[in-house]
Amino acid sequence: MNFHSAWFDGTLWQTAWLPFVLVCALSLRAAQQVWHTRQSTLLAAAAVLVLPQLLQAQLPNHGFAYHLLGVNLACLMLGARTAWLAACAFLLLIGLARDSAAFFNVWAINALFTVLPACAVNLLLRRIGQKILPPNLFAYIFVYGFLGAAAGLLLTGAGLSALAWLNPAVPAPHFPVFLLLAWGEAFLSGLLCAVLIAFAPQLLSTFSDKVYLRREKQIWKD
Repeated sequence: MNFHSAWFDGTLWQTAWLPFVLVCALSLRAAQQVWHTRQSTLLAAAAVLVLPQLLQAQLPNHGFAYHLLGVNLACLMLGARTAWLAACAFLLLIGLARDSAAFFNVWAINALFTVLPACAVNLLLRRIGQKILPPNLFAYIFVYGFLGAAAGLLLTGAGLSALAWLNPAVPAPHFPVFLLLAWGEAFLSGLLCAVLIAFAPQLLSTFSDKVYLRREKQIWKD
């Protein structure tokens, strides 16, 4: 679901750099802490972010290649701010490998429309959920893992469709495809979230046994 530089004039993609740099600057402090304390989690999140982008499907005679995001699960593993920076970094690497150096021009606008919506949904949903939802395992898996992933991908699809409507040079994405992708994104995110809680809860920086299981002991320890 990445944009190509040929679809934009210089003004639009240059304008995108200002909010992009601002969001990155606001995320640096959290990322530095994760880098020093959760390197194994960062490696696991890398797989979550890279694999969906490598598995793409493109409709005939259409500009967009559709894929899952993995951003919501990465947010649960790293926190939304660190996941944003990690997803942007891998987006750049994959974009350069596919579209050469021209992708760097549209890196910022790609990140704002394909990464930021899912990160924002995850962060907002968790903040609201912590205030109004009971701190139990079901709420974490279903609301943050399942619903958050679906909402993030649907918001991404809506943003891409809106940009295509405003800029006729961008091929209009088929929004019904995002409904199917949202189901797959939600299912995989919720399932992997449950698996990580059971076998490797230390890889979820937003999960705590003490909060969601209401016990001092860890899930596999007496």
